[in-house]
Amino acid sequence: MWTPPTASNPGQVEIANHLPNDGRWTQPVYLPPGWYYISAENKVEGVPQDTTGAFVGLTDEGVNSPAAAGNTDWQRLAFYLEVGKGGANVEIVLGLGNAYGFSNGHAYFREVSVVPVDGPVEDSPVVFHLDAIRKSKAGSPIALAAALALLAALACAGWYLCGPRDIRRDPQTTP
Repeated sequence: MWTPPTASNPGQVEIANHLPNDGRWTQPVYLPPGWYYISAENKVEGVPQDTTGAFVGLTDEGVNSPAAAGNTDWQRLAFYLEVGKGGANVEIVLGLGNAYGFSNGHAYFREVSVVPVDGPVEDSPVVFHLDAIRKSKAGSPIALAAALALLAALACAGWYLCGPRDIRRDPQTTP
């Protein structure tokens, strides 16, 4: 649920999972090359400690802040992200639970920001390099070439074994 800002309070997103689930609020953005500090203020209520709690991250990349669970006061969830030369389209996510670890409870987010920075602060524990992550998920070009060669060989073998037949020579179709 989105609560718009007022004169005395910033806007706020609330994710309420009454049963264990993957609840999220997302926003697509384009990030030019460079470093970013991505963060949000967060508090949680009734989020079990043994589940994926509340986090800020990127969808489908495995990039996210440490998760918050239990009952907390407002705290900042954050990470540093390096985007390579070509820039990147990403989707910022405010989440409670994920596809690999459903969770229940309430998570509140406010003051969400994506700020360009010179780089991560020294000894920052949460740093991601987006190009390297995407490259590792894409697989190696050699593996892709091998897979395509295997498919081509299977297609040729299938055509050779089950290919078109000359019906004029098929004794069952000749009168």
